[in-house]
Amino acid sequence: MKLDGKFQGGFNYINKNLWIILIPIILDVVTLLTYQQIYRMEYIPIRQIFTFKIGIISAPPSVQFILEDFPSLILQYNHSGFRGIINELTLFNVLLAGTLLLLISFIQGGYLGILSGISAKDVRVKDFFVLGNRLWLKFFLLQTLLMYPIFLMLVSRGFIYLTIINVIFFYVKYVIVVDEGTLLENFRTGVAFFWDHIGLSIKMAFYFGFIFSLLSIVIYPAAAGGLVGMVFAITLTAYFGAIVNKAVLEVYREARDNNENG
Repeated sequence: MKLDGKFQGGFNYINKNLWIILIPIILDVVTLLTYQQIYRMEYIPIRQIFTFKIGIISAPPSVQFILEDFPSLILQYNHSGFRGIINELTLFNVLLAGTLLLLISFIQGGYLGILSGISAKDVRVKDFFVLGNRLWLKFFLLQTLLMYPIFLMLVSRGFIYLTIINVIFFYVKYVIVVDEGTLLENFRTGVAFFWDHIGLSIKMAFYFGFIFSLLSIVIYPAAAGGLVGMVFAITLTAYFGAIVNKAVLEVYREARDNNENG
């Protein structure tokens, strides 16, 4: 499977619906501005000029993929411990996390839903809301499952190693928007696809990671240039991240179709 062809296809798709990148841009910009207003401090990224990345950016994409110290208003974990509002296991924090997961699930469902369109001509802004409303429950249950290591880490940092288990659920979100069926079927299909295509997943991790490794040369100096530069870094990441998200989705769709056709 030629990943450069999938990347080119994602490039064409996003260019015909450039408004799609507003979703990740708004998420990162709102996070950044809210963090700076609440904590009364300007975010200044770690000064680097290059980062070698291996992996596939999240969907929706975030500049945190490159700027790993990019602030998370609610929950973030690094070598110094937990940062953000949720820093201990309490009833309020569980309810707050649940509320945020509902919002994130709606956004993720709408975002991936519009990316799953076959033709770029058929994608409209209202489809984001329609698909978000249709898919939010599945994504909420998926995100809730993926959050369990974080809450265990609030009890003991030793549980951080459990986060690696979540990698087997990587394709579930793509299965949800491409395939029909129940959530349980989506989980089974996604996990099975991961094990059956580990080689393909590793290939994508290096291929798409290399793209963002090159972009880091531009993103780091831009992010260090104040708010305008930071917004530029966020926009650049959102653009190429959306292309990668679309490419991965089409990789799954083609591999699934090939399996079905024998």
